[in-house]
Amino acid sequence: MEQIIIAILIMAVSGIIAAVKEKAAKRRQRDINAIVSAPARSRHAAPPAPAPPARTSITAPPLPEEGVRVTATAPQPPVAQESADTTDTAAHRERWRRAFIDSEILARKF
Repeated sequence: MEQIIIAILIMAVSGIIAAVKEKAAKRRQRDINAIVSAPARSRHAAPPAPAPPARTSITAPPLPEEGVRVTATAPQPPVAQESADTTDTAAHRERWRRAFIDSEILARKF
Protein backbone atom coordinates (compact mmCIF):
# COMPACT_ATOMS: atom_id res chain seq x y z
CA MET A 1 0.00 0.00 0.00
CA GLU A 2 2.83 2.33 0.85
CA GLN A 3 4.42 1.67 -2.52
CA ILE A 4 1.23 2.74 -4.33
CA ILE A 5 1.03 6.03 -2.40
CA ILE A 6 4.72 6.74 -3.08
CA ALA A 7 4.20 5.97 -6.79
CA ILE A 8 1.19 8.33 -6.94
CA LEU A 9 3.16 11.10 -5.19
CA ILE A 10 6.12 10.66 -7.53
CA MET A 11 3.82 10.82 -10.57
CA ALA A 12 2.07 13.96 -9.20
CA VAL A 13 5.37 15.73 -8.47
CA SER A 14 6.79 14.79 -11.89
CA GLY A 15 3.57 16.03 -13.55
CA ILE A 16 3.83 19.37 -11.74
CA ILE A 17 7.50 19.72 -12.71
CA ALA A 18 6.66 18.92 -16.35
CA ALA A 19 3.85 21.52 -16.37
CA VAL A 20 6.15 24.21 -14.93
CA LYS A 21 8.87 23.40 -17.51
CA GLU A 22 6.33 23.54 -20.34
CA LYS A 23 5.01 26.89 -19.16
CA ALA A 24 8.55 28.30 -18.92
CA ALA A 25 9.35 27.01 -22.42
CA LYS A 26 6.24 28.71 -23.84
CA ARG A 27 7.17 31.97 -22.11
CA ARG A 28 10.73 31.78 -23.48
CA GLN A 29 9.45 31.05 -26.98
CA ARG A 30 7.01 33.97 -26.78
CA ASP A 31 9.83 36.32 -25.71
CA ILE A 32 12.07 35.09 -28.53
CA ASN A 33 9.28 35.58 -31.07
CA ALA A 34 8.66 39.10 -29.77
CA ILE A 35 12.34 39.97 -30.13
CA VAL A 36 12.64 38.43 -33.59
CA SER A 37 9.43 39.98 -34.90
CA ALA A 38 10.30 43.47 -33.62
CA PRO A 39 11.53 45.71 -36.44
CA ALA A 40 15.25 46.35 -36.43
CA ARG A 41 15.95 49.91 -35.41
CA SER A 42 18.97 51.59 -36.86
CA ARG A 43 20.65 54.64 -35.44
CA HIS A 44 19.91 56.73 -38.49
CA ALA A 45 16.38 55.63 -39.24
CA ALA A 46 14.33 58.19 -41.10
CA PRO A 47 11.52 59.77 -39.09
CA PRO A 48 8.02 58.87 -40.20
CA ALA A 49 6.58 61.05 -42.92
CA PRO A 50 4.19 63.76 -41.69
CA ALA A 51 0.52 63.30 -42.38
CA PRO A 52 -0.74 65.23 -45.40
CA PRO A 53 -2.60 68.41 -44.48
CA ALA A 54 -6.34 68.18 -44.44
CA ARG A 55 -8.02 70.06 -47.25
CA THR A 56 -10.69 72.47 -46.16
CA SER A 57 -12.94 74.80 -48.04
CA ILE A 58 -12.75 77.68 -45.56
CA THR A 59 -12.10 81.00 -47.23
CA ALA A 60 -10.23 83.73 -45.41
CA PRO A 61 -11.79 87.19 -45.13
CA PRO A 62 -10.36 89.74 -47.53
CA LEU A 63 -7.37 91.72 -46.27
CA PRO A 64 -7.76 95.47 -45.80
CA GLU A 65 -5.85 97.86 -47.97
CA GLU A 66 -2.27 98.46 -46.99
CA GLY A 67 -1.75 101.42 -44.68
CA VAL A 68 -5.40 101.57 -43.57
CA ARG A 69 -6.15 101.38 -39.85
CA VAL A 70 -8.50 98.56 -38.95
CA THR A 71 -10.69 99.22 -35.92
CA ALA A 72 -13.69 97.44 -34.55
CA THR A 73 -15.52 100.57 -33.40
CA ALA A 74 -15.62 104.20 -34.33
CA PRO A 75 -12.80 106.28 -32.82
CA GLN A 76 -13.64 108.00 -29.53
CA PRO A 77 -12.93 111.72 -29.14
CA PRO A 78 -10.08 112.46 -26.70
CA VAL A 79 -11.20 113.24 -23.14
CA ALA A 80 -9.80 116.39 -21.55
CA GLN A 81 -7.54 115.65 -18.55
CA GLU A 82 -8.23 117.35 -15.27
CA SER A 83 -5.62 119.95 -14.43
CA ALA A 84 -6.13 119.74 -10.65
CA ASP A 85 -3.97 116.63 -10.33
CA THR A 86 -1.21 117.79 -12.65
CA THR A 87 1.05 119.07 -9.87
CA ASP A 88 0.70 115.84 -7.87
CA THR A 89 1.22 113.74 -10.99
CA ALA A 90 4.22 115.80 -12.07
CA ALA A 91 5.82 115.44 -8.62
CA HIS A 92 5.15 111.71 -8.63
CA ARG A 93 6.69 111.29 -12.09
CA GLU A 94 9.71 113.35 -11.04
CA ARG A 95 10.29 111.09 -8.01
CA TRP A 96 10.12 108.02 -10.23
CA ARG A 97 12.49 109.58 -12.77
CA ARG A 98 14.97 110.45 -10.00
CA ALA A 99 14.73 106.94 -8.55
CA PHE A 100 15.41 105.41 -11.95
CA ILE A 101 18.41 107.66 -12.56
CA ASP A 102 19.80 106.91 -9.09
CA SER A 103 19.42 103.16 -9.62
CA GLU A 104 21.31 103.42 -12.91
CA ILE A 105 24.09 105.36 -11.21
CA LEU A 106 24.38 102.86 -8.35
CA ALA A 107 24.24 99.80 -10.63
CA ARG A 108 27.54 98.01 -11.20
CA LYS A 109 29.08 98.86 -14.55
CA PHE A 110 31.35 95.87 -15.06
